[in-house]
Amino acid sequence: MNRRAGFTLLEVILALSILAMAVVLLLVVRNDSIETASHTLELRRLQMVGDWKMSQVLAGEEENYSGGFDDEDLGRDYEDYRWTLVRTERSVRGARKDVGGAGGDEGSVEAVDVELTIAGPSGSELVIKGFYYEEGVEGEDGSEPANDGESSSSEGDESESDPEGGEEE
Repeated sequence: MNRRAGFTLLEVILALSILAMAVVLLLVVRNDSIETASHTLELRRLQMVGDWKMSQVLAGEEENYSGGFDDEDLGRDYEDYRWTLVRTERSVRGARKDVGGAGGDEGSVEAVDVELTIAGPSGSELVIKGFYYEEGVEGEDGSEPANDGESSSSEGDESESDPEGGEEE
């Protein structure tokens, strides 16, 4: 019997098809990993620029309601990022003014809700919400300003802003 040792054509085709399916599966997993990593990097960058811009807004250093980032702000990598800001003022009635760390008299405190939206170059967006308080302006004799019978406003309503630009905390 003169039989040659080796694989048959059917065995070779079956082995190659199994190898091809494994390679395709590995490429799909690799591409998903790359996409997830780039999305995570984009979210991290959005969070970083959002935190930076929100700190400027809450510190009173930013008066605009939209804009971009210049090279002087964060560098060239962020010039395609855009931001928009929505401020909603509302009055907090019956809030205690904190005078020198001790509880004070009840008075009018203005709360400013802030919603900052950061948009990245890939179209992804991040919304960061925050708030800060502005105390109502007191009269020369230490009394509260006249209320004019105004009822408390809901979040969607706009209340009058402080004409003398009250202090930020």
